[in-house]
Amino acid sequence: DDRDSDDHYPYEKEGCLLVGLVDPAVPVADGYIGLDELEARFPEGTSDATRELSRWIIGRRFTDARQVTDLIEQDADPDVITGLVGRGSSGAVYGYSLLAIAIDNKSGYTIRTVKAEDSHAVIRPVALPQWSSDELQAAVLTALLDGGANPNAAADETEQTPLHLAIACGNQKAFELLIERPGIDLRPPGPHMVMELPRPLRPPPPEYPQVLMSMYERLIQDDPTLPTEEGSGCSLVHKAAINSNGHYPQSFIDSYLDLIAANGADMTAVDAGFGETPMHYAAEYGSPYVADYLCRKLPADQINRRDNSGDTPLDTAAFELDRCTREVQ
Repeated sequence: DDRDSDDHYPYEKEGCLLVGLVDPAVPVADGYIGLDELEARFPEGTSDATRELSRWIIGRRFTDARQVTDLIEQDADPDVITGLVGRGSSGAVYGYSLLAIAIDNKSGYTIRTVKAEDSHAVIRPVALPQWSSDELQAAVLTALLDGGANPNAAADETEQTPLHLAIACGNQKAFELLIERPGIDLRPPGPHMVMELPRPLRPPPPEYPQVLMSMYERLIQDDPTLPTEEGSGCSLVHKAAINSNGHYPQSFIDSYLDLIAANGADMTAVDAGFGETPMHYAAEYGSPYVADYLCRKLPADQINRRDNSGDTPLDTAAFELDRCTREVQ
C-alpha cells in the first residue's frame, strides 16, 4: 500500500541531515539505523527555532530543560511532527511527536520503537541516543508538555502515542509522567492497545518484563476494563501469541496472562477474521510459552477448538512446521 506520509503531513522535500548529533565512536545496535544515515523532514513552513528544538531532542543535546523552554518562548513548536527517513530516500516518511522521540529506549534495543525507512526502502528501528539521566529526560518531557505538546499525539505512520512508546521502551519514568498527565488517553484510536505486549527482536534484559508488569498493573488501576479491549480484531491474548515469540520467560507470560484474565480477558475468544483462538495464534506465530499457559488453563475442547476452516491449533502447527521445513531445504 502507499505509505507516503505526505498524505497526512506536507513534509518538505529537502531533509535536514542529522550527522554530527551523536558520538561516531558509539556503536549502533545490530539491525538499527543510526542518526548519521537519517535525515529529518519537517512540515512546510517550520521555523528555525522548531528545527533546532527537534534536532537537539533527537540528538539528546540539551543539558537543561530551561533550554527547551527558551526555544518554545522563541516560538518553537513543541507539538511539531518530525519525519525521519533514510538520507536521500524518496520512500515513506515516519513522523513522530517530540514527546515520542524524547523517550529513551530502556529495552537494551531489543524492542523496536521509533522506525524509519532507509535508503534501500527497508524499515528499520532507529538507534536514538540516551539522555544523560532519567531526571533530565523527565525535565525535557515536562517542558514540552508544559509548553503545549499534545500527550496523545499519534505517530504519523505507526499510530503509536507517546504512552505506547513509553511502555514499549520499558521507560518507567516517562510512563509515570504521562499517565499522571490530565487528559491522557488510555484508549487512543488506532490499531494499538496500551496493554498489548511489545514484540522483542530477542530476549529483553531481565528487568524489562518486571517494568512492563508494573506498568500494566498501574494501567488496570486506572481502568480495570482495559484487558477486555480489542485491536485489529484481536484480543490481548491473541496479541501476546503474536508478539512474544518465545522471547519472554514463561514466568512473565504466566503473570501477564493471569493479570489480564483476572480482569476480563477471554482466553478462548476468536478473532474477527478466520475464527481463530489464541491457541491457533500461538501455533501459527511460534509462541511456546503462550501455548504452554493455555494448555494448562483451558479444557480439552477449547484447546482443540476448530476455526472457520475446520482447522485445530494442531493442524495449524503442522502446517507451519511443514512450511518452515520447506523454506530451509
